[in-house]
Amino acid sequence: METFAGIAQRRHATGEIEYRPAVDPEGMPAGNLGPEPAAYHGTARGARPGWENRRTALSVLQELTLDVDSHVPLVTAPTLVARGRGDTAIPVADAVAVHAALPGPKELPVLDTVDHIGLYDDDTYVEPVGEAGRTA
Repeated sequence: METFAGIAQRRHATGEIEYRPAVDPEGMPAGNLGPEPAAYHGTARGARPGWENRRTALSVLQELTLDVDSHVPLVTAPTLVARGRGDTAIPVADAVAVHAALPGPKELPVLDTVDHIGLYDDDTYVEPVGEAGRTA
């Protein structure tokens, strides 16, 4: 937290926004760590116009302190929580807990993925999730 206090103080004093890499295969201080995100973001597979490999340094603090669990019961719209068995970034158990806490209509397709990124653009996984979302 000391690091974030220093970042916030510098921003207040100078008005400058500090950035960190969004993706770094070597690890911190990136938001998405390791080789899997690096193999997607910033490559031809994940290319998006205008994407830059950066995020504000203070956004990491928001991510680390976000309390999703307290907000899930407030969701009233039909909700699709898709997860992959091979996802080590967000375990299936986390998706099951979120799904259980949702008060409204909901679906939880758990797919046989080998990683987290496959849910982004691999039709093997995207199509079943899209179908589940249309029926939720």
